[in-house]
Amino acid sequence: MKLLGNLPTTFTYFLFTTMTTTTTTTTTYLFIDCDDTIYRDDWTVAKALTKQINSYATDVLNLPDGQAYELYKKHGTCLRGLQQEKYDFDVEDFLHTVHSGLPIQENIQPNERLKRMLRRIDDANVKSCIFTASIREHVIRCLTAADVYESYFEDKPIIDVRSVNFHTKHDPEALEFAKDIMKATDPTSCILVDDSQTNIRVAKLAGWKTVLIGYHSRDGKSQKDFEYADFVIDELSDLDTVLPELFHPETTEESK
Repeated sequence: MKLLGNLPTTFTYFLFTTMTTTTTTTTTYLFIDCDDTIYRDDWTVAKALTKQINSYATDVLNLPDGQAYELYKKHGTCLRGLQQEKYDFDVEDFLHTVHSGLPIQENIQPNERLKRMLRRIDDANVKSCIFTASIREHVIRCLTAADVYESYFEDKPIIDVRSVNFHTKHDPEALEFAKDIMKATDPTSCILVDDSQTNIRVAKLAGWKTVLIGYHSRDGKSQKDFEYADFVIDELSDLDTVLPELFHPETTEESK
């Protein structure tokens, strides 16, 4: 065996390759829903939004009472239903009107625990965004009320209904739009955090990791064992308990 200095050649090669090999870190893409995920208000804002959508459908589009909800059940959102069934309406007027005047300030409070958790996300390896069926303007109002817009989300993408060409999260095509916006190529690197069982199921079947928000669904049924959710947590601020690898450790000062 030849020697290099005082070390065997084979050992020197092993030492050199070990020291110069770079560890590859995989980027994780975190897609966070807005309504009833960023905040939990017993669906108060959601109910107000549903009421305004129904009012627009009846008062502006002259549809029968309840037709908006039927379109929602069939297509994932009333908006998508109106488009798919070829109703003649102004999309931007619809979006602006139904999202205006919602009781956001009255029902969404600043969430210091959530703010601390978001600040601990490892932004070097985790790319976060909001992924919502609503519109950017509504999302910013909600994030601001929860006091997590300027502190975390201001420089993060907001993927709204316009961004995905009005597809809903019930449609795998919306996930493809969202992935492209975030420049994610591998579905297994994507995580959807959402309060909708349907959205979670579609994402899971598309190969995403999933986190369902809320131990109980809107109708009061337990969803702790929902088969398409990798994890179920009561609220978003518990995310670090099930995916600790996405976070920096909490300091003593932050835990106070």
